[in-house]
Amino acid sequence: MIAVAAILLVWLYFLLSPKKRWRVRRSIKLLKKLRSIESPQQVFGYLRKIDPFLFEELLLTCLEERGLVVKRNERYTGDGGTDGQVYLAGRMMHIQAKRYSSHIKLEHVREFLQLIERDRTKGIFIHTGRTGKGARGVLSTELLDCVSGSRLIALIMGDPVNLHGVRLNAVG
Repeated sequence: MIAVAAILLVWLYFLLSPKKRWRVRRSIKLLKKLRSIESPQQVFGYLRKIDPFLFEELLLTCLEERGLVVKRNERYTGDGGTDGQVYLAGRMMHIQAKRYSSHIKLEHVREFLQLIERDRTKGIFIHTGRTGKGARGVLSTELLDCVSGSRLIALIMGDPVNLHGVRLNAVG
């Protein structure tokens, strides 16, 4: 399993454009920096200020380091509504990463739900904002797993976290 993941990582390294590889390398450095911060509020403050594309890469890197196979998009804009895919329990799932400073936008959640319904898969909606009542209703479907708040901090810090009922163990 580790050998397959290593081969995939090398393959992805050469597949990605130089600009994209730069962001992946930067996400690894950022992850180390975030893990040195002790206050979750400071981590959230930092996440809400970084480049949105770097935020996407940071989350994909966190999932990769858990041993999951991640498929990165070839470009950041015009990505068809998904920021990447991850294979969890043998099933492909779309990832949507949103860096908000306040409440999440209901239309973003609805658009993502339409995408995963169309593709007949599941999705992981990861965000830094607050989840209002309207969005909670849309996110309550078993097709979507919302990762925010303490679950987002756990994902970034390398602590155990559950995604769609699958436990991802701590990093390291």
